[in-house]
Amino acid sequence: MLEQRRKIASDAMQCVSGMQVWALKHSERRLAADLEFLDELIASSFEKPALEAKG
Repeated sequence: MLEQRRKIASDAMQCVSGMQVWALKHSERRLAADLEFLDELIASSFEKPALEAKG
C-alpha cells in the first residue's frame, strides 16, 4: 500500500504545486509512520515480558 501511495504521489507531483505537494508528502509520511509503529508493536509482542517487582 505504501509503494502504491508513493507511486501515486510521484506521478501527481508533476501536476500539482504549493500546498498540494505538501499534502501528498504528508499522506505518504503518515502511512510510513503508521507502518513503522505497527512493525515495532508486532516486534515487541514477541519479547519476553518483564517481571513485575514484588513489594
